[in-house]
Amino acid sequence: MIRRFRAKPLPPKLVIVILSLIILLVVGLIISANDNDVVVDDFDSCVAAGNPVAESFPEQCFHNGSGYVNQN
Repeated sequence: MIRRFRAKPLPPKLVIVILSLIILLVVGLIISANDNDVVVDDFDSCVAAGNPVAESFPEQCFHNGSGYVNQN
């Protein structure tokens, strides 16, 4: 005799948690994709993009391996 496997339905709370995690993942991917659209070509745009600024004289900002010097 062959026994058939009958899957039990998932509890509603688990379904809600799984759907919430999927939605958060999609929103996070959308947000991170939009962050890559920032054009950095000088010191001011580097700072505006939220990159670190070295406390040196003159100040320097670094973005994706490139450095920009504050000309002011």
